[in-house]
Amino acid sequence: MCMKPWFIKEAEIIKFPTKKSNVVTMPNVNSYPDFISGVLDLQAKLKDKTISQDSYNKLYADLIDRFRMQRESAETPWFLREEPESGIMQTPQAQQMPPETDLDKQKRMLARLQQKRIGQIKDPDDIAAQIKADPKYTQALVKRIQSYIMNRKDKDMIEFIEQVTDLIFNLEKNPKKLKPWLMQLKDPKNNFIDPNGLLPVKGQPSLKSLNSVVNDSYSLKILNALRNVKPRGRSDAGPYEAAIAILATAITFTRDGQEGIGGDIYFGKRKIEVKTKGGPLYPVKKILPKMEYITKFIGKVKFKAPNRAKGAEGQLLSVRDFVGMLKNKDSQFKKFPFENFIRTVSNSWFGFESDRLVQGLKDPMSFKKAWAAEVFDFYKKTAGHEGVLYISNEGNFAYFVNGNQLSEFVEQGRIEFRNLYWTVAADQDRRDYLKFY
Repeated sequence: MCMKPWFIKEAEIIKFPTKKSNVVTMPNVNSYPDFISGVLDLQAKLKDKTISQDSYNKLYADLIDRFRMQRESAETPWFLREEPESGIMQTPQAQQMPPETDLDKQKRMLARLQQKRIGQIKDPDDIAAQIKADPKYTQALVKRIQSYIMNRKDKDMIEFIEQVTDLIFNLEKNPKKLKPWLMQLKDPKNNFIDPNGLLPVKGQPSLKSLNSVVNDSYSLKILNALRNVKPRGRSDAGPYEAAIAILATAITFTRDGQEGIGGDIYFGKRKIEVKTKGGPLYPVKKILPKMEYITKFIGKVKFKAPNRAKGAEGQLLSVRDFVGMLKNKDSQFKKFPFENFIRTVSNSWFGFESDRLVQGLKDPMSFKKAWAAEVFDFYKKTAGHEGVLYISNEGNFAYFVNGNQLSEFVEQGRIEFRNLYWTVAADQDRRDYLKFY
């Protein structure tokens, strides 16, 4: 019989405690290879309750700090650290270049700027915007932008340096995201708009998006923001004239042109008109139609032009009225001398008899195309420009170098046809002429 030793026999045996659950090891944000991997892992651990919501919040904030906030120095952002050629911004901060190492510097920075507490600002873009809003950094960035504008030596942009600076500064709240665009601004040879794509030598009669010729979305924002800038000394300047010249180094706007004469912008030696919706196509104040020719003709054939609408004084024959006559030329207007009439109209407007207009009498659409083409070509020759750049309110463009290229616009209803004949001119000369619609 086996006897138990006394120390076993008499002792009270206490069982060693066993673990009730697995020990939880908190994730280390420094172990994640990238931001997305970290977020996915933390979300998975929160879902299976490996970590609490409070732990998740803290770890997520640490993850943001590691991957997204420490790329920029709160003490010296890039526009202070990088010394431009002009030597401006030689601040002590820029020379010392203290490194950004942890979240505490961001906290102290925001505290000094009297901004929201760091715990309330999660988005790095918002933090960058708060830093940018501080007067010290604002002044430095504005000087940087202006130094780059001056570096381009582009008189169009320099003329509007304050307005352009404000736009560049305000359209992007995060100066880090603005940096790549400013590097392009620094290059005098860079065009934010491709001038050859915008103004091809042979024309571009079909509408294309400005996105196809503007470098990037930020440049397009600036172009649209500059849409209604008016050059000094050019009270008649229309939308986009200065905007195009400011963003395209190769293009300049005219400073001494007469209204409707000689082109709004220059690309090399090419003079180009710029039009938007409602833009007229006729060289007003230089050559006006001789309406007396038509008055004499219709008197001989005993034709009475319609009275102006709403009791206005005088008679008027619009293109639409004439097209309606063409539709009924074999019935109601069978005796009307269409060919001789249109030759007289051509002489009145252009100083010669247009065979193109005569050939266009075969049907209404043919006539509208012929009329648009003849007016355009006369406008181009008389005003002394090479072509017309059209930019729509929707951000599309087309470029025309001859009247025949308007055919597609005529078919699409993008040309507003006004009048062939009147006895009393409108208060504003161009109300009676061809326009973009």
